[in-house]
Amino acid sequence: MAKSRIVKYIIAGSLVIVLGGIFGFVYGHINSAIKKDSNQEVVDKNQNTKNAIPLDVKTDYIGNWGDLYSQRASLSVEDIGNNQLKVDIKWSNSAVSGTSWSFTCNYQNNSNNLVCNNGKQIDTYEQCNGRKMDDAGEVDECSNSGGDVKEVDETVKNNMSATFSLIKGNLKQAMDDVGFFGDRDDVIKNSEDMTLYIKDVSDEDTKACLKKCVFSKYKN
Repeated sequence: MAKSRIVKYIIAGSLVIVLGGIFGFVYGHINSAIKKDSNQEVVDKNQNTKNAIPLDVKTDYIGNWGDLYSQRASLSVEDIGNNQLKVDIKWSNSAVSGTSWSFTCNYQNNSNNLVCNNGKQIDTYEQCNGRKMDDAGEVDECSNSGGDVKEVDETVKNNMSATFSLIKGNLKQAMDDVGFFGDRDDVIKNSEDMTLYIKDVSDEDTKACLKKCVFSKYKN
């Protein structure tokens, strides 16, 4: 009887050990999976933080800018989400034609530049009865004679890239550098003390057109 009881104890003890081992194995895997997911969340969060555009950078870039060099170009920057900014540039060729560029940009922390891709160039011009107008006089003549005058947007280039850089505290120096010929006091009064310029553009014609531009930011 005592021997039978001992055997039962041994069997029961073995079952406890086996069940404990199984429980430990399952618990270990579950705990490992939980830690892995938790670590992945931390990695993802750190990655998002790393790629995020700092708030002060957004504040500096976002807004409306005017070119000090030609005084014929304007630039705007807006936040479009996903840690990206959209840059739009408009250049007035004449009273009846102009060119615009649009880029999607990411902030590059190590260089403090906006690196932009997916650029598109659009030429805008006045058209009369399907014919492109060269000056305002032709548009007026067409309109006065009952012609069909309309503004046309034509996409002429795609997949352009560009790099923009911002400098703080150099507004007065920038006006000296470009030979600004407008009302300096008015610009200083109504602009932030910073400038934005184009470091590089993939298209050579665009580079020749915009490389000399130095944009000052209008105060809100």
